[in-house]
Amino acid sequence: MQRELLVEIGPFKETQNIPGVEGQGNGIRLLSNGDVNTFKIQAHIEKTIAGAGNTAQVYIWNLNKETREALTTPGLSFNIYTREGDGEYNLAFFGGLTGVYTERMGADLRTRLIGFSAMSNLYTLPANGSYKKGIEIKQIVKELAQKIPGITIDDKNIDIDGVVGEKGITTSGSVPEALTTLGKQFGFSWSIQDGIFIARKDGTGENTAILLNSESGLIKVSPRFSGITQVQVGVDITSKYVEGIRPGQIVRVESKVVSSNFNRNYLVHTLDCDLCPKTSDWNMHIAFFYEDVSDGQ
Repeated sequence: MQRELLVEIGPFKETQNIPGVEGQGNGIRLLSNGDVNTFKIQAHIEKTIAGAGNTAQVYIWNLNKETREALTTPGLSFNIYTREGDGEYNLAFFGGLTGVYTERMGADLRTRLIGFSAMSNLYTLPANGSYKKGIEIKQIVKELAQKIPGITIDDKNIDIDGVVGEKGITTSGSVPEALTTLGKQFGFSWSIQDGIFIARKDGTGENTAILLNSESGLIKVSPRFSGITQVQVGVDITSKYVEGIRPGQIVRVESKVVSSNFNRNYLVHTLDCDLCPKTSDWNMHIAFFYEDVSDGQ
């Protein structure tokens, strides 16, 4: 099955003339699918359920000079899509281009693109507000999220309990700081996943679990240890890349080749992906931590 990576970067000003740039329109589209006539592109994407932004590093070989110079334009968006076979393109990363570096590797030039999903000014957005007794915490979270421009907010992605108590609530500082403070107080985590705002009660995820087994590409399940005494704090899952999985979702492991103790549901806390259509890299690594367990079923 053919695998594809598509990197889209832009937009550029309509009046900007960039001769020789690969792509079309007012943006750059760079494709890798294993064919000798496409680029060699390697992507590493890191996502988390926590409020911190997601990150991506993309390596592209042998871009021409005009393209490399165009990529240094300030304020560019940076999206990564994947596709397998004849399926639809899946958005794997959505963010801004924050760094571009080119180095020579023998006869080749390798350009590294660095992307960050949170806006550079996210921590400057003020969260000042006062809320009286009886107001739902969900309403406060939605109002804070609405201060963040350019994201999608949908009630189905906000699953939070609680109401404001007798003394009321005052929010201050930046929007991320206020959301994180509320999350600690009322037991929820928030994040922005590919432009979508998500806030869910700790230990819960989306209602439908995504199955990981040998047919879907499950490779390994192992305990995660921490500290001098090596206390088990969670579980690590390695699998072939499965489109659509993101932090905050539930995956279900079912396999005869791993210990039956690991066959259960897991909340995706962090997700790391290594993708390169021109090599064997098309894998993902999921980390689950016990403090995020829902029911263990």
